[in-house]
Amino acid sequence: MTDLSGHPTQILRASGVEGRFMRRYSGRNARHYETRRQGPQWEAEAQAFRQLYKRVSPRSILDCPIGTGRWLGTYQRTGASVLGIDLSDDMLTEAAKKLRPNAGVRLERGDLMNPSRPAALGSGHELIVCTRFAHWLSPQDLTVLFGRFSATGSRYLLLGAMVRPRRRVQPNPSQKGWRDHLKSLRTWLRPRPPEYVHDEAFMLQALRECGWTLTARTPVSRSRGVHYYFYLLAGRGANGAEPGRTQSCLRAGGKLDSD
Repeated sequence: MTDLSGHPTQILRASGVEGRFMRRYSGRNARHYETRRQGPQWEAEAQAFRQLYKRVSPRSILDCPIGTGRWLGTYQRTGASVLGIDLSDDMLTEAAKKLRPNAGVRLERGDLMNPSRPAALGSGHELIVCTRFAHWLSPQDLTVLFGRFSATGSRYLLLGAMVRPRRRVQPNPSQKGWRDHLKSLRTWLRPRPPEYVHDEAFMLQALRECGWTLTARTPVSRSRGVHYYFYLLAGRGANGAEPGRTQSCLRAGGKLDSD
């Protein structure tokens, strides 16, 4: 996968696809975001989420990016207070449609990865939910995000990520099939931001460096050597963080040994 560092918005601008990327989460695309993604993987995600959510039974939640508020029904049924953050106004509009009267939910627009004006994430949440986002972040940016989450002093993190197990033999580029060539042609004709399949060992190391300990891992899907998991991780911030370690994640994301 392409390894680009820096703020994702800068990557989008440099590659000339920022507008196309934001259109994926705006207007009609936002209104039909969930209906267009129905299928086996969507259902597997829901099952994995419910399984891990029950292990925490949180009373306070930070969901970012919250998108269309896919999990708001669960949050509201369990009476949790929620802070939901997203960069897209249209996705937040769709999320607001799911709110019940007097719901303890606050929706805010914010950029999780903007280094000059980062979104305010609050503190002391019992659970942080971050699904369908890690594949847009480089390893360096992902580490910075883990550090930001750790700085909130929250108890648990529920993270979705596509990963490739370490030491897996990579396919020979000369042995690509017709589907691979067709995908390359479509990418050339319709450029899009890079998507990342992360090295799982590196990602888990980055999480540990930022104060998160793996508690559970639930499979969602697997295709051609790419594993898609929902992870539940326990944070140590609420029980005495290691501030220097967290700050090093924020300052030097991705500077871990990934060899």
